[in-house]
Amino acid sequence: MRYTLLTSLISLLLLACCGASANPDGLAHSDTTKDLSEKAWYHVFPTPNSDYTATSSFIMATLDTDHLDKSTDADDHSIVTSWTVEANIDQDNPIGYAVCPKEHHQQDKIKAVAAWLKALTGQEPLEHFELDNSLDFWTLDMTLAQADQVAKNPDIEWIEVDEIGHTNGVIPRAVEMPTELDAALSAASNESQSKQQRAGPIEFVSQKDAVTELVAVSQPSTVPDISNLNTYEKHGGSKSFIYHLEEGVLVKDLSQVRILVADTTMESILNWEQEFPKVAPARLQTLRAIQTGLQPDAPPPSFREHTTCTADKALGQEYGVAKGATLVVVQISRDAVTEVLDGLRLIVRDLMEHPERQKHSVVTASIAFLSKNTDLKMRVKNTMELIMNMDVPVVVSAGNAGNKPGRHFVDEIPAVLATPDFPLVVVGSVNQKGELSKWSQDGPKITTRAVGEAITCYYGLTVTHSQQGTSYSAPQVAGQIAVWLSYDTVPQGIDTSSGKLARSMRDYLATNPAAGWEREIGVRVLWNGVTESDVPFTSATLKKECFDIASRKYVERDLLRAIIEDKFCPDFVGHGSISRRYNENTMADVQISIEYNSNEPRTKDLCIRYLLGELVDACYHPADNPANYKAGGTAILGDVTFKIEPQANRQDTRPGVDMGCSSAYKGFYNEYWVWGHGFASDDWGENLENQLKGCALFPNTWGFGYGLGDNGREWSVHFKTGVFQKHCVGNALHTAGAPADKWCSGSG
Repeated sequence: MRYTLLTSLISLLLLACCGASANPDGLAHSDTTKDLSEKAWYHVFPTPNSDYTATSSFIMATLDTDHLDKSTDADDHSIVTSWTVEANIDQDNPIGYAVCPKEHHQQDKIKAVAAWLKALTGQEPLEHFELDNSLDFWTLDMTLAQADQVAKNPDIEWIEVDEIGHTNGVIPRAVEMPTELDAALSAASNESQSKQQRAGPIEFVSQKDAVTELVAVSQPSTVPDISNLNTYEKHGGSKSFIYHLEEGVLVKDLSQVRILVADTTMESILNWEQEFPKVAPARLQTLRAIQTGLQPDAPPPSFREHTTCTADKALGQEYGVAKGATLVVVQISRDAVTEVLDGLRLIVRDLMEHPERQKHSVVTASIAFLSKNTDLKMRVKNTMELIMNMDVPVVVSAGNAGNKPGRHFVDEIPAVLATPDFPLVVVGSVNQKGELSKWSQDGPKITTRAVGEAITCYYGLTVTHSQQGTSYSAPQVAGQIAVWLSYDTVPQGIDTSSGKLARSMRDYLATNPAAGWEREIGVRVLWNGVTESDVPFTSATLKKECFDIASRKYVERDLLRAIIEDKFCPDFVGHGSISRRYNENTMADVQISIEYNSNEPRTKDLCIRYLLGELVDACYHPADNPANYKAGGTAILGDVTFKIEPQANRQDTRPGVDMGCSSAYKGFYNEYWVWGHGFASDDWGENLENQLKGCALFPNTWGFGYGLGDNGREWSVHFKTGVFQKHCVGNALHTAGAPADKWCSGSG
């Protein structure tokens, strides 16, 4: 017969309590009448050649204590002879066990043993089946005395405690959290998306004001900081499936999450979207989950927070990595070894029934157990191996005990099982700066890391910004794997040959420069491979300089608008990076340019938005500028630079638009001298001349020229008309842009 360490530990503690071993100073000897509902001191003795560190960690975790007194050999202090611990052991309190019969196929024998177990415990044993549907073991609750009887039954192969594991979420910091779904509205209200296409099948979109952990995934090593930017492949894993192994996902209650988006006219509209819009129709539930009445889309309150958050980080619309992937809910009833095993077996069966999902799926699990190889845990390992052999990577969390003595390295199952030949993807945690989280377990078992601090997600029905743990790092990596597996052509370095994908994906994440980089020495962090040229510049942080209008280099706003909309932007769409000079040698002489190194499609709307919208209309010069002249500027968005550079030296802006006109009667004609500022700045007086043709303008008398003068002029013109045309000339000047309160002086 084989027992688990926990069963043996309880037995040892009972023997130590009731035996004659010396108790710590000041404590009376224990005896068989000791009330075991109260705490007592116990001695625990290791077996020869034990792993003392692992065993002591196991004892403390099992008995939920941080204090364990160690005694060592007098001659060799590296040898532990015993530990002393204060604990509460109640041998009459039933706990869960797994019981494996020797006979797995003879139904009469199986039924007889099951009937005996029912008679012993008063419970119907719950059956657990192998992949070939033969009985593997039963689970049921038993007292220690009942377990001892089962262990002595010659028809039982082994009995093992059904260990309850834990999720790798750290207790969050105390913060004020939103209490309703409405709290998500403000976080989502700034979200907008813009499309980008580059050569090949990969198309990108960007999520503006994305949460920090998503920003970190998109951060290339060439950019120390990308504020409020998450760039990801447009389809976001749309051809992939993410098997989420936990207690279900709150799909039903989050089916209508309020997200504020922008329509094509840039007006805000309220749109209803689902946080989990793509869920496989068939939910996978363990037999215990079904028998206890659990709903896969509405897990009970005791589980819904953690399990919904981990799913959200993998593929949630607001807070997830693979926004287009399909969620496959794999619901277990509790974090027990037997339930995890049954959940993994459900995944194997589902992949066998849907072979098209192989090479297009990933499994994420953020549950851990103590590192002790038992029959059940070896079954967990073997089933994970089956999944990986079907070309489906398995992603697990590294653990959160890194700041505890002796536990810096990964030491829990399943993460500790990872080896070069057993290619689990083991994920640790970093903070927003890329620094290793002080509690994240680390070491050679780690594949990569992702942000696991100050996580934002749907934590049940509320949005939290304070969750911490490798539980939330692992699903981000699973989401990115789903994205890569959804490409028509996977990234170079991932081998999708049958039987090789899981190991190749693990190696790609661990070593390929396109899948991660060190944010600090020795701390490699997940990266989705997006480069600066892939970043849609409409989502980048705008760096803008508006030129000073006091320099007296400026252009009329309406002239700039006409140039940008009618000339420059259409030219840009056809040519890309361009620099054009307009109205050369006039007062409206201006150089406009775009240096365009982005893969985003060139559109007229984008060109107008940043040249006219940002460098013209959003560059304000209110002081001493009544005519709203524009001095231009420079705007930089990622790899794109916009410039508007007025070239001509002009007059002071304070007079606004101004004019002077004098007329002299010459008998048979009138002679005019006109000067102006703020109109006729770009066309050498052509428009004004056309207006004056209705005023008996004499041919071959037009003499127009640009030049500054002491009276504020920027140009002047001499011309002749017939007599009695002074009022007509004034009206023509007004039509051409002169101030309405200015008229011509003089005779005629």
